[in-house]
Amino acid sequence: MHRNLEYRLSLESKKNKLTREAHILIEGGRLEEARDVIQRLPNHKRKAKKLFYQALDLHTGSKGKVDFAESKHLFFESDRLGAPLATMWLARCYYRGLHARMNGCQVDVKRGEEWAMIAIEEVKKLAKKGDSNAAFLLGAAYEDGLAIKKDLKQAFTWYEKGAKKENLMALYALGQMYDSGHVGVKDHRQALKLFRLAAKRGHAGAMLILALKFEKGLGVPRDQKRADYWYNRAEQRGLRGSLR
Repeated sequence: MHRNLEYRLSLESKKNKLTREAHILIEGGRLEEARDVIQRLPNHKRKAKKLFYQALDLHTGSKGKVDFAESKHLFFESDRLGAPLATMWLARCYYRGLHARMNGCQVDVKRGEEWAMIAIEEVKKLAKKGDSNAAFLLGAAYEDGLAIKKDLKQAFTWYEKGAKKENLMALYALGQMYDSGHVGVKDHRQALKLFRLAAKRGHAGAMLILALKFEKGLGVPRDQKRADYWYNRAEQRGLRGSLR
């Protein structure tokens, strides 16, 4: 964390009042206060947000090809510029070991927990203000018990809030909850509806799930033609199904 803060400070002149204030706080070991000061630098906020959205697009494949390695790199850059959503995303990535075989994150539970503790309060604030990405990440934190007490009902609630704004990750996560029956009775029809909406908006992972469902008849009648359609759509975005 110290290294990330120093990286951000190198982007600003030390003559800047806010930068000098942040350096003093860092030297005193008051890193959270230093982060708050640095976040008041407006150009960094805009750039951090832009990088976060670019990383998200590469993760889902919503704007073209899936690229987990480049996505992770951009999340790191966004985090270095002080974006709490990027910090929380990386925390979840390491905690779960997301896409480790495809240049994603190797499992590092301790690292995930430490990063989540840094970002969780800001993520809560953003989620309560209506940010759909924060709603998804807060839901994921509740689902995993990451920097917060595990609560599947709260996870469902926050995923649902994000899904109502058609957030891709929230749609996908909520679909998985309906599919698994983690909260209440399984509802394959509602899960299918959510996966379809996520897939139509470009989520390559949702495309693969639809392909699998139609191929195996999971909650829907078997339909190889539809399965092939969704497998092809996913492959066009760089994500290949393991059953094909």
